Amino acid sequence: MPPLADPILLTNAPYKDFIEHLAVRWVVAELPAPISYLYGDYVMAIGALLEDTQCMEQTQLIFMSTLNQAMALGKSSKWLDDELCFESVLYTTRSDRATFLRCSLERALALIPDKVDVCLDRYNERLVRFAPLLTDHDE
Repeated sequence: MPPLADPILLTNAPYKDFIEHLAVRWVVAELPAPISYLYGDYVMAIGALLEDTQCMEQTQLIFMSTLNQAMALGKSSKWLDDELCFESVLYTTRSDRATFLRCSLERALALIPDKVDVCLDRYNERLVRFAPLLTDHDE
């Protein structure tokens, strides 16, 4: 498949169909929504992730792992959107996950020291996000 550097490609098959398929998965998940999210917001978030990863398989892995975690933890669409952005930055910088997570935690604690529990919760959520996948492959 051609590189996705051109966002116009996202409006054509197979990318458009792929994005819409994942967006429907998001809708069906019925995550709690403290703020209103629309189908177009889901399409935009997934499209941005696909543009960043340049890979449908990687996008699906990141999206489904994060969506499954959101459903398991009762998180909102806002949380999922934020975490997709986080995973996108992590992926595009090609950083070591453990180091990146530690640095993110340290930065968050420095910026909002009165929210230690929130920062640690977010760190732990990110730390274990892909753990079930890693365990399945190890067996």
